[in-house]
Amino acid sequence: MTVLTEEEEYSGATLDGRLTKISKFSNENVSWFMPLRPQSKVKILLSMLTSGFLYYIARYRDSSFRKKLLITIEKFQPEIIHYDIITISQYVGVTPIGVGSIASINDSYALTLQNALEQGNYTGIESIYRKIQLVFTRRYESRIYPRFDYIHVMTKIDANYLEMLNSKIKCRAIANGVDPRLFENVKFTKNNKNVVFVGNLVAENLIYLNKLLTVTWPVVRAANLQSKFYIVGRINDKVRELVSLYDGREGVIFRGYVENIVDAYKDCGIALAPVNKDCGILNKAIEAMAAGMAVIGFNKSFSGVEGGRVGEHYLTSENYVSMGEVAIELLRDPIRHAEIQENAYLLARENFSWESRADHIEKMYADALESAKADSKQYEFPAR
Repeated sequence: MTVLTEEEEYSGATLDGRLTKISKFSNENVSWFMPLRPQSKVKILLSMLTSGFLYYIARYRDSSFRKKLLITIEKFQPEIIHYDIITISQYVGVTPIGVGSIASINDSYALTLQNALEQGNYTGIESIYRKIQLVFTRRYESRIYPRFDYIHVMTKIDANYLEMLNSKIKCRAIANGVDPRLFENVKFTKNNKNVVFVGNLVAENLIYLNKLLTVTWPVVRAANLQSKFYIVGRINDKVRELVSLYDGREGVIFRGYVENIVDAYKDCGIALAPVNKDCGILNKAIEAMAAGMAVIGFNKSFSGVEGGRVGEHYLTSENYVSMGEVAIELLRDPIRHAEIQENAYLLARENFSWESRADHIEKMYADALESAKADSKQYEFPAR
């Protein structure tokens, strides 16, 4: 990435010249990918022991990838390098002196694990494994993240947690924006009585869906409100079992995967967000709010929604049963339903449009570059 000075931004010739140079280089040299070399579990475990990294990070540790990354950086000579996923953060050592470095990690994985353990999501041997993983994750985050000029997270909760792990970690909390097409959906959702759950139907989301189908939705159906429950997400083998049990029965409709995100919320007025964690930000909740949904979650579901207030922009419940009861109350009160929908939409429009994010992101880049130029230190990992 290259950053223009204020003078260069207003110099058409300079801007055109640099953009032409960047475009030409990108077309010829930058777009590449490298399949991971097959590694045995024993080799990955040895890499874990020597590097101190977690298993899922150590499996992405590849000297050939590192060398190619170094060559690309040398050719491009960027002013900032943006590491856009936690597994790639281990390569921070390739950052040249004076070049800004940012890692977008979404949320602290240590805090995510801590949340899951506190909620009792793991039992038996898996619980023991996750507790050990939490120790390693905290160690990784407190050791690696200070090496970046900034760690980009979605919420201040994650930023505060990481800075507590190591005061040398510098964070910027900037939430993602939502697809602007969602804002056009609001005119179709007002007081719509149908309910929707949108998500990647794997892992924990599949657990949530099971609870919604077996606990929450029967509560709503018992109220005889003629509502339907739409489930949007790719149908895999495990989901097919649920489809065979519930699709077309008791108002349940599996829509499968949709190409256009707007279609996910089509014909609905209430979205369920049963994720009870205070790390990261619940993207699907923000999407639903932008689409004009009244969103119902748990007490921690909206912790990262800056500016949001329970009872005004969204609703919360204590458990899966009360989630159904809250939905019934809303469906029986169209005036309150419409108020929550409108407030949610306006909050999303103001705080989570990409336009509202641009200035914050640009400032993060500028500050990272300034920090890198002021810091002559260079961190490097030993070559494999």
